[in-house]
Amino acid sequence: MDGRSSAQWGRRHKQPQASSLVPALVLAIALTAALVAYAWLGVSSSVPSAYMDEIFHIPQAKKYCQGRFTEWDPMITTLPGLYLASYILLAPWIAIVGADAACTVASLRAVNLFFALANGALIFLCLRLASQARHALHSSASSHADPTRRRFLAIQTLGISLFPLLFFFDFLYYTDGGSLCFVLLCYALALRESSLSSALAGACAVLLRQSNIVWVAFAAAVMLAQRVAVNVPRRAYSESPIAVTQAAVRVVRANLKVYIRLSLPYVLVGLLFLAFIVWNGSIVVGDKTHHQSRVHAVQVFYFALFALVFSWPVLLQFSLLDARQLVRRWQHDSMLRHFLRVTLVLGACVAGLWTVHHFTFAHDYLLSDNRHYTFYIWRRWYMRYEWGKYLLVPAYLAAFWFMWRRLRNDGNSLVWIALWAGATSLTIVPAPLIEFRYFVVPFMLYRLHLRPTLQEAVMEVLFFALVNAITLYLFLSRSFEWPSEPGVPQRFMW
Repeated sequence: MDGRSSAQWGRRHKQPQASSLVPALVLAIALTAALVAYAWLGVSSSVPSAYMDEIFHIPQAKKYCQGRFTEWDPMITTLPGLYLASYILLAPWIAIVGADAACTVASLRAVNLFFALANGALIFLCLRLASQARHALHSSASSHADPTRRRFLAIQTLGISLFPLLFFFDFLYYTDGGSLCFVLLCYALALRESSLSSALAGACAVLLRQSNIVWVAFAAAVMLAQRVAVNVPRRAYSESPIAVTQAAVRVVRANLKVYIRLSLPYVLVGLLFLAFIVWNGSIVVGDKTHHQSRVHAVQVFYFALFALVFSWPVLLQFSLLDARQLVRRWQHDSMLRHFLRVTLVLGACVAGLWTVHHFTFAHDYLLSDNRHYTFYIWRRWYMRYEWGKYLLVPAYLAAFWFMWRRLRNDGNSLVWIALWAGATSLTIVPAPLIEFRYFVVPFMLYRLHLRPTLQEAVMEVLFFALVNAITLYLFLSRSFEWPSEPGVPQRFMW
């Protein structure tokens, strides 16, 4: 964007004033708690028995409540972090009424209410810390231009907390809420350069989902990159990328012992994880047959389109303004620039088509379970139309472009974007199953580093609330039955 459009965008980022951030935090968490608790009550009354993956998680959690820590269901593929957390949180209640009465379906689901509240506070904190990191790198930016310094932060926190893939599983006994909680805690502590505490939180995140080891490494890398960046002389940034790189190398050499000390806790977590893989023979525990890793490169395309769909409220206004500027620039550019742009776009399309052709797979679970929305997306588009998967390539590329432009415009460094993109790829590309829940952590970190206007944030809250209302209605009121299981209601879910 040129100077004029940047100025227009900056003026739109002026936000309401507030004397304190504490009331904003309390308001955001209170609203989130009320909405999640209301949904939890509705689900607990309508679906009192274990449903879907809960049929594995809840019996295993009850074994832990009873102190039977050595018993394990071989169908469970994640480490026991969720059950240990449940045991710790419910321990006082277990001591009073006993394990059977304390660890009911409703009370175990309520564990995720705790994680939902914790996630609200951590979202709030991460927004502030990401803002401070941007200001450290762009010290000339005016303080009023960052919405995370104002009461407007409560609207952002509420909106992000209502992210449908997170909200839906806040009232079921799944690992998603706890997994995200410890990843965000790990990341927030890393941004504060509390490496030991961050690594401990990261270890807890891995106990809930093994793939979180990638996000532990991401948090460590961001912490180190941030520390290097703020110590690079300001004049280097005004010269060239080569000057910045040379200055960064000098900073690392001069402070090598400090960086090693900061890295050691994360290295220890990584070594322990490697020891676990060697001992277990795989990253997966339990049922390894249906969870074998493969190169599923199209997952990054699915994620890009997923992120575009769920972040359109905070992308649309900027993207329209940016598109107008690109059209004006196109009209005044030389033929050589036109040729290079067209060649780049065509090359990207060819690469995308090749990737889609060679790396599009359908897992057995995707085709056999009609309770998930992904089943209908796959059957009604990818399987129905032979060329359907190829027709979406321009949409995938457009999604990458819009996300890239907004992340850069909102002050995120090339290093941060590269680290985030690499970590996202490492977590989702090996996954053979298309599962939207795998996208929660990368999407949340991406969203935390955007700076929407007040109008965009309000649109996001309304959009997420509408999606949540629809999915809850479908889950609770539009049940159906399988001929093989008459009398047992099946429900639509993410």
